[in-house]
Amino acid sequence: MMLRSLILFLLLSANYAVAQMKPLPEGIVRAINFTKRPVLPDDYFKQDPWVQGLVIRELWADLEPEEGKFDWSYLDEMLAYGQKHQRSIVFLILTGGFNKISTPAWLTSENGYNRPTMSFVTGIGPATSVVPWDKIINEKWINTARKIAERYDKQKSFSAIYLAGVQARYPEMLIPNTEVFLHPELYLNEGYKSRREPFNEALDLPHARVYTKAWNTVLDSMLKYFKHTTIINMVDEFSIKQYKNVEEPMYEIVRRCDSLGNRVTVGTANLGYRTVIEPQPDIHPKYKTIVTKKLRCPVVYELGPRKQIIDGPDNQVYDALRFAKQEVGCRFVIVWGGTPNGTFGVPRFEAELKKASADFWKK
Repeated sequence: MMLRSLILFLLLSANYAVAQMKPLPEGIVRAINFTKRPVLPDDYFKQDPWVQGLVIRELWADLEPEEGKFDWSYLDEMLAYGQKHQRSIVFLILTGGFNKISTPAWLTSENGYNRPTMSFVTGIGPATSVVPWDKIINEKWINTARKIAERYDKQKSFSAIYLAGVQARYPEMLIPNTEVFLHPELYLNEGYKSRREPFNEALDLPHARVYTKAWNTVLDSMLKYFKHTTIINMVDEFSIKQYKNVEEPMYEIVRRCDSLGNRVTVGTANLGYRTVIEPQPDIHPKYKTIVTKKLRCPVVYELGPRKQIIDGPDNQVYDALRFAKQEVGCRFVIVWGGTPNGTFGVPRFEAELKKASADFWKK
């Protein structure tokens, strides 16, 4: 009887924890793009009432310009904006870099912690990043994530935050898709390990596991701190198919996220391109799990203004969103429009977004 009571208590506790998660948006979410801290007009959602939320980007360097001293003004402002208009707000804190380092100078400068950076080429261009498995860098980011959670985790309009393992460009897990793991010895002078040791993680852990080990450390910490806010884990399909033997440790991240229910969403930035617009016959079989309804956790899809869309025929945006909803079961789609206010700036694309929202995410 006592054992049965204990099991019932644990089940109820688990259900209570799930019930306390804030709801995710359903439909189209706009990403506020490259403009530094843009100011949105008060009638933003009156123009596009079908938009269900916003992704707000902030640089770690701007959020924490001095160690332990935070500038919360932009995040506070945008959460108040979301609350006023009854829309979801998603945080994307850029931690690494792509052409510009988002990491605070106090971590990389000679007068600070003097942490090294490394430069390399990803599938989407050249990048410069601090080293994702640098223990000091990760320790400092985890502390910053804790401060974000303490301030915002219980706020109603704050529905999700990207898992930002410290790395290049955006949160997609891109680095294992680079020459860093094909020829790690080339990066000893630039990245973290400048000397050989009896056991050197960067060289001696097989096939990107130094990366996924650090990533899991950040995931563990964010799960601990964000008890009511969903974590978005972007797993780009490049990361789990291109290089031999890298896909297994990367896909372990997918499996782990899938075991966490609604605590984590798995996301992909190229789902529509690789299935609707540019079908790829060589997609790794394990990636196909993400582009079907086989995952138990929520799935999020990102759609951006790639050349194939800009120069392509009508209905590509609509078809990609149809695929995302009907074939994959995406809860919401994050649209990177390329303009300061997040729109495509092309009337036919905006019309396709509006139509897809009405057809596939009806209230």
